[in-house]
Amino acid sequence: MSPRKGYVKGAKKAEIAQRRGKLAELMGLSLRDAEKVLQQSGLPGVTHMTLQRDMKALAKSQSPHVVEQKRQQAEDKLTALEHWAVTEADLSDPETIAALLNIHDRIARLTGINAAEKVELKGYQEPDWHFAFCEAAHGLEEAEYEKIWEFIRAMPRKPMVIDASFYPPAKELLP
Repeated sequence: MSPRKGYVKGAKKAEIAQRRGKLAELMGLSLRDAEKVLQQSGLPGVTHMTLQRDMKALAKSQSPHVVEQKRQQAEDKLTALEHWAVTEADLSDPETIAALLNIHDRIARLTGINAAEKVELKGYQEPDWHFAFCEAAHGLEEAEYEKIWEFIRAMPRKPMVIDASFYPPAKELLP
């Protein structure tokens, strides 16, 4: 008999907890770099997909305060590395320049500076009541929705006035 989907044995749980603990310590590194470090440490079950899943689980399990605290610690470490590279390292060395640019890139990713700009779309936006309705109706069965539609159809309404602005322009008026 095969185990239930999503069921994890005790030894496997310990392995996952150990891997996630090490991954939490490596916050601030890129996922690929963390993968390399964990593979070199000899932990079993370290793959890119597994680490992505672990990162999502860590983000869900930790409070936003803890995540922000770890993000700040990682940013502090990267800033210290950047300071060292600028003040102590040989800036004429191409490898040092590349490392400094990588540090800048990581700081930008960590702080969200390099995130795509949010574009506000002009045009149709859901009215506020739409979200309230969706929240109130969440989890209802299909038969219950039919009762809602019957109730809405039975409500008194003002007569709908259709004027010329309702129709698209005539073809001869289009450019």
